[in-house]
Amino acid sequence: MSAAGGDVDKLTEVLKRLLKEQTPADRVPSKGFEGYEPACTMLVYSFLLWESTPRQAAAGLQRLGESIIDLNDLRVAMPSEVADLTGMRDGLASERTARLRAVLNDVFRREHLVTLASLESVSKREVRDYLDALEGMPSFVAARVTLLGFGGHAIPIDSRLQKMLTSEGVFESGTSPDDAERWLERQIRATDAEDIALLLEGWRDPDRSRTGAKDSSPARTRSKKGV
Repeated sequence: MSAAGGDVDKLTEVLKRLLKEQTPADRVPSKGFEGYEPACTMLVYSFLLWESTPRQAAAGLQRLGESIIDLNDLRVAMPSEVADLTGMRDGLASERTARLRAVLNDVFRREHLVTLASLESVSKREVRDYLDALEGMPSFVAARVTLLGFGGHAIPIDSRLQKMLTSEGVFESGTSPDDAERWLERQIRATDAEDIALLLEGWRDPDRSRTGAKDSSPARTRSKKGV
């Protein structure tokens, strides 16, 4: 175990096993908010995935897409209404939708529209800083949108995934998701970040295995000094 709280060898073992056993998750499900700005759809889906699973988040996104006219309607809808529409009944449903509404309203205050188009012309670091500064934004969502929406270097980690990695010996008990995220970003190369992040997301869904699912290009790994 390193002083930073992470074990590179254990991480490498986990990733090698997952490459054989798991199918990477989708960046965004094919069904959901069709015709809307991709980065904003990514934002909504990432909120639904926060402390959840790809299966639950995809179902929730599809229900929202069938019920909400546009993202501005989502912005002004009551969190309890949005939580009901998603069908997600976990303990964070209310907090998740309240935070989503706060973020969408903060974006609207800044941009006068529900859009992240202004981030296309700034640096990756500025993208992450902008997202992190939005009211109610979880680090997991900011990291995921930075990585998959704008190609920045980030590894989305929430407490669900942090606990899974801790159970595998990658982290010591008590390591926070933020500390786990920072450590993983130091170990995982930017060129591998998307592959590995999606592989870890697929691991979150206990029913998602390589059997019977489409294959995906494996992430490149290295041992000892990084993965």
